[in-house]
Amino acid sequence: MHACVFRRNHQRALDSLQTSLEAEARGKAEAMRMKKKLEQDFNELEAALDSANRGRAEADKSIKKLQQQIREQQQQVLYNIREHANAICTVYTVSVTSRAAFACEATKFASERKGPPCSRRYHNLVGTLTL
Repeated sequence: MHACVFRRNHQRALDSLQTSLEAEARGKAEAMRMKKKLEQDFNELEAALDSANRGRAEADKSIKKLQQQIREQQQQVLYNIREHANAICTVYTVSVTSRAAFACEATKFASERKGPPCSRRYHNLVGTLTL
């Protein structure tokens, strides 16, 4: 009977070890699946990061190009404003000068026309006598 109990206890111990071994094997297999999944996720995230960094670099390049274009256009606008302002000043100066000359001529003409008739005759007579 003693051998029978020993065999039964030994069989139980073997069964317990076998169950433990199977549980450990399942745990190891699950850990390997999780490791593979994590490695795959890591590789996908790394690829996404590389793609995002390339996109950011391209966006930075585009931004710098656009900023340079804006600076150039601002300079061109300021140059055009200065040129138009100079042209307006020139036109204004010419118009003021022309207006002043016209006003002077108009005043001279009006004073010659409004003088008394005898005065004009007198000047004409004096002009003929001095010849």
